Amino acid sequence: MKLPEKFLLSLFFCSFLLLPFYKGFAKSYSLERVQVHAVVQPDGSIDITESRTYNFRGRFSWADYRLPVSGFGGVENFTLADNFGNYIPENNEEPGSYLVEYSDSEFYVRWFYSAENESRTFHLRYSLTDVISVFSDVAELYFKFVGRQNNQSIG
Repeated sequence: MKLPEKFLLSLFFCSFLLLPFYKGFAKSYSLERVQVHAVVQPDGSIDITESRTYNFRGRFSWADYRLPVSGFGGVENFTLADNFGNYIPENNEEPGSYLVEYSDSEFYVRWFYSAENESRTFHLRYSLTDVISVFSDVAELYFKFVGRQNNQSIG
């Protein structure tokens, strides 16, 4: 066998040896933890702080959050932060910024950061209006804090 043929044959066999490790090179993330702190206000609104901890394997630059808009009046006073500081509401896709889209069916947030092979906790703070139903004998709160819109299993 000539030298180029030996090289190509060796390269071919080496690629099969590395194939089982291919998944290790793929990027992935998991949602390790979601912690929700909700405070009911006298006016029937709820102030929510949601801390979402992601574990990143590979390089990531954005995440998003969807909240179906039903069962309450609206979303107000949204802010976003991580351990490095507060994010700014600008649609420029720069790390430390976020954008908000509000429709009749959902409240959507996409935020931008730079993370690689690390865990990162993001803190979403917002108020939901008209969440409490008040009757003559009882007040009722019904709200799914983590619903089907979450496309990643937690834990």
